[in-house]
Amino acid sequence: MKTKLPRLSDIRSSTKTLLNYSLPRVPAGFALAGLLTLGPLLAGYVGGLREAGFFVVGQSVFRIMESAIVGFGLVALPKISQLLAKDKAEFLKSKIEDILIMIFQLGLFVTIHTFIWSKEIVLVWLGSEYINAVPIMKIIILSLGPYLGYVVLRSIVDAVEVRAINTFNLSLSLVIAAVISIIFIYAGFGVIGLAIGTTVGFAALGIMTSSYLMRRYQISFENFMLQSVLLLNIL
Repeated sequence: MKTKLPRLSDIRSSTKTLLNYSLPRVPAGFALAGLLTLGPLLAGYVGGLREAGFFVVGQSVFRIMESAIVGFGLVALPKISQLLAKDKAEFLKSKIEDILIMIFQLGLFVTIHTFIWSKEIVLVWLGSEYINAVPIMKIIILSLGPYLGYVVLRSIVDAVEVRAINTFNLSLSLVIAAVISIIFIYAGFGVIGLAIGTTVGFAALGIMTSSYLMRRYQISFENFMLQSVLLLNIL
């Protein structure tokens, strides 16, 4: 039985489609790396190596939390692509809404309690010699929820949209973080200013990623049960 080889025109068309999808997404990795290294890099000039180390300690919480959910993206991208191919838009919308609500509720819980217990976490994890890292860590932790939201949702965005939305969001977030960091540095806030800039950048990234999916699938924020979630966290 002869194997039918693809025509040259089909290969060209498929290659063009693949490149149009993948190439605009290449800068996303560099933008994320820039967002993560902006604070520690500038902290070495603003404060010193000790302050840069404190900044890295603060950001390490992101990596710890990310490692617990990074596998979601490996499963989500092919699964959502399969649902789109089967034209199950309504089913997909309901599942994306469930994921958004879960991220909001879980992210808020993790952010609040990690912020409250950040001092104890540093003391148990690294010891009293790193106690000065706590103020920086507290500020960075405020963007933990939005960052985890981005990590979970980025594969969904790539699956439902041909355009490189994540690349745009990451690039804009990097610019926002850099501008705010520089403003606070010149205002005399030092490393704390870098932490504020980084936090705003990550917060913008998470908000833009979530907002894109909410607009695309017409998901209302009223379904997130904000008051109930806040009350439960307070209690």
